[in-house]
Amino acid sequence: MRARLIALVAAALPSLASAQPHGAAGNLRLDGVDDAVTSRGEFLSQTVTIEAWLRPSSFHGQSSGGIVTYGSADRSSYGLAVGPATDPRLEFSINWNQGQSTVQGATPLTIDQWQHVAVTYDGATVRLYINGQLDAEQPLDAEILPSGAAAILAIGDDPGAGEPVGGRFDEVRVWSVARTAPEIQGAMGGAITGWEAGLLGYYDFNEVAGQVVLDRSRSGFHARLGNNHNPEVRDPARTWSGPTRMRALRLSSSDDVQVQPIEGNVDAQLAAINAGPPVTGWGPVVNRHADLHSRDQFPCGENLDRPYVDASPFLVGDDEVTLDNCGSAYYRQLFDLPPAFRRPAVIGTANGDDLAVAFLNRRPLSLLLTTEDVNQLGRDRIHTRHHLLGWPTPDPIFEDEVADLLVPGRNRLAFGVCSDASESEPAGLEYEVVVQYECLADWNIDGRNDTTDFTAFLNDWNPRKPETDINGDGAVNTQDVLLYINVWVFGCPE
Repeated sequence: MRARLIALVAAALPSLASAQPHGAAGNLRLDGVDDAVTSRGEFLSQTVTIEAWLRPSSFHGQSSGGIVTYGSADRSSYGLAVGPATDPRLEFSINWNQGQSTVQGATPLTIDQWQHVAVTYDGATVRLYINGQLDAEQPLDAEILPSGAAAILAIGDDPGAGEPVGGRFDEVRVWSVARTAPEIQGAMGGAITGWEAGLLGYYDFNEVAGQVVLDRSRSGFHARLGNNHNPEVRDPARTWSGPTRMRALRLSSSDDVQVQPIEGNVDAQLAAINAGPPVTGWGPVVNRHADLHSRDQFPCGENLDRPYVDASPFLVGDDEVTLDNCGSAYYRQLFDLPPAFRRPAVIGTANGDDLAVAFLNRRPLSLLLTTEDVNQLGRDRIHTRHHLLGWPTPDPIFEDEVADLLVPGRNRLAFGVCSDASESEPAGLEYEVVVQYECLADWNIDGRNDTTDFTAFLNDWNPRKPETDINGDGAVNTQDVLLYINVWVFGCPE
């Protein structure tokens, strides 16, 4: 009986030949040279689990390459790695450059093949897994040490050694608990909710475009492609594991923006911003410039249409818009979406001088402002995955798949910026936002919008397939055909 049970369990686990991430979803391709994903969240824990789907295309030629590492340039707390090309077995290390301990797996990873890799450490024993099956187990009794204020979580590299891994990454999860083998096996083949107990970070890479990599856990430790918020050639590439209708509109402060002043003292400005953007009274923005944080030396009303040098490398790489040199203001951008769509999400980064709130169709996308935020300017407040938009760094903003967030037709993205929160009164806003959605005009999912999509839709509508209920009223009828004509004509804006 025991032998039969073992055989049944083994049959239920993915084999090395068949294992792969679930469904048609996004993943990242890293070049194995200088690509990485980084997050500045707090991941220090005395017990830990790291999980990832990995399809390696190259291993480091001479040393181990980082799969997931938490550390800084001169030391690390812990990391899951793979050995060099001559011996590509899994490795788990703690306390690099501060009394390092390492446990090595038994089985080499395979090039160009999806494999689920995991490690658990409960403070006494390290266990390494490949495709849910125990690969190595070794006692280890050591405290995990902190890596300093500059510590980051790096995916695909080691923050200190510069030892990257090339290939495709998906479903990266970091836990503050040591998961059991059944827990790893039970969740490795599908998505998780992100609200599981002990989950520190969860990155599924399902963003269609942009620099932000969402942390789907409650922590809100959102990451970014590469080492900064500026798109670069060395950033990891976003890929999809199968055909998709997902599309993305890119909105930024470099586009056409409207402005309206916010008057009153700081308390009055906070109240006005939290109340949401006004409906009328918008005017064109005429002052655009690269950021210069010493510009408080100029009079508040001075026109800033001049080629200032960008003095702050952490900014998001878009033009900064400003009412004048000091004034608080709302900034708004209008954009249009198809007459019908599915799976909407808004993901982006904003840098507001000095406190701000983002709104989409008058719904807040970030935390509302408090007097305490003014008193503690520079604090990164996070609540249920949403960030305060404030000085000194760009902050992620997002809403994920909310049914009433985006509407067919005209939409309004707006930011209320309270520059008077700062004594030096720099003013302005930079942002880069991706609006992603499932474009139904590409019905046959071939990446084009042509007559074959309309034919494919009718072929699905004739037998009354449920997915052709375009208007979502629960019935498949001619109203859906009429609406699809409008969707098809509108196309897939990107």
